[in-house]
Amino acid sequence: MKGGSLYHLKKYNQAIGCYDKAILCEPDFADAWTGRGNAFDRLGELEKAMQCYDRAIKIQPNNSDAWYNKGISFFRSDIYDEAIECYDKAIALEPNFSSAWYNKGIVFYELGEYHKAKQSIDKVLEIQPDHPQAKQLKKIISDRLEETNT
Repeated sequence: MKGGSLYHLKKYNQAIGCYDKAILCEPDFADAWTGRGNAFDRLGELEKAMQCYDRAIKIQPNNSDAWYNKGISFFRSDIYDEAIECYDKAIALEPNFSSAWYNKGIVFYELGEYHKAKQSIDKVLEIQPDHPQAKQLKKIISDRLEETNT
């Protein structure tokens, strides 16, 4: 899909235009709605991004990518509880979705819920033992747990 190529080239407005054309031809094209949401997210238009993800989810409720990306937009909006719910839905659909587990761990870390953050990051490392960011975050979380003696 041309929209995806433009997105990866960081030409987000042009990508949105391509996704719009695809949606005009096929209004129930969930992946186009998700891609459109991703482009809006990158432009900082988080409300529009979430509307696109909602549309993708309405069309295809089992779309783990739409749930995951909606979680990212909630996280960027500092709406952490909703972000966790979205990541949980993505994980329920795709239990080995390491990015969803990782982002969930970041949210818990931001909330100061270090034990839950560690559980999520442990799951990432179970799925992907060489995940460099997860290894680094696990060390940071362990240090925080040691500092707080919890």
